[in-house]
Amino acid sequence: MEDKDFKEKIVVLSDEMDEEDLIKFGLDDNGEKDSHHDHDKDDDNDGIDDHDDHDEDDHDDHDDHDEDNHDDHDGHDDHDEIDDHDDHDDHDDHDEDHHHHHHGLYDPHTFLSFDGVEDYFEKITDVLSEKSPENKDFFLENKKINTEKLESLKERYEKDLSALKGRNIIVSHSAFAYLFKPLGINEIGIKGIVPEAEVSATRMKEVIEYIKKNDIKVIYSEGGSSSKISETIAKEASIEILPLYTLEFRSVDQVKANKEYFSIMEENLENLKKSI
Repeated sequence: MEDKDFKEKIVVLSDEMDEEDLIKFGLDDNGEKDSHHDHDKDDDNDGIDDHDDHDEDDHDDHDDHDEDNHDDHDGHDDHDEIDDHDDHDDHDDHDEDHHHHHHGLYDPHTFLSFDGVEDYFEKITDVLSEKSPENKDFFLENKKINTEKLESLKERYEKDLSALKGRNIIVSHSAFAYLFKPLGINEIGIKGIVPEAEVSATRMKEVIEYIKKNDIKVIYSEGGSSSKISETIAKEASIEILPLYTLEFRSVDQVKANKEYFSIMEENLENLKKSI
């Protein structure tokens, strides 16, 4: 099989994930635009809002993003006292060699969706079988094995993290909705969906105060990326900081250790259990 043809075929797999399983940016559960300022259910948040510290320019300088690209309000209406955050400028807090996020209408972090990964297994098997039909039985057997492993992993997440249902988890930026939402976990991003976003002193103070008031045990930083902001907040709040991996890429250390999807997701699970 031609390597070029193979790569071109695989590249489009993420575009083929079932649309109903994708999470839209800036849309509420009814598929309508979220104004970001009319959080009727945030009246219990003791005055902590997610947008007070935005520079006006933060909402205007993103021609490459949907105007409604203020993510992850699906399933976040029940946040206590703090909400997700969507600043959009600073590049200091993310590794230069991190794959920059180019977001369209949908949240791209689909590798964190168990259903999405199952779709990928199906499509990858189809592509490989088409390109190498003599090995179709081998590909089908691998799909069966990995699908069973995926189902087992999903069940462990549901069981081991059941105590976190309805709880708020603080992450460096809002990249984990596909993982958290089915588990009933609320994601609160120090930043929004854009990891290069600037975090103001006001926002940092809000997060630190929220952590102290609500006995938050762990703050999670996107694994493989710079975590200076998260480290500062963790130090000020005297809590642990742990990585969570989006699976968009593997770090050099993960490649050397031959870490793959399942081992990385196992590490994510163990780190999330520290919040219980």
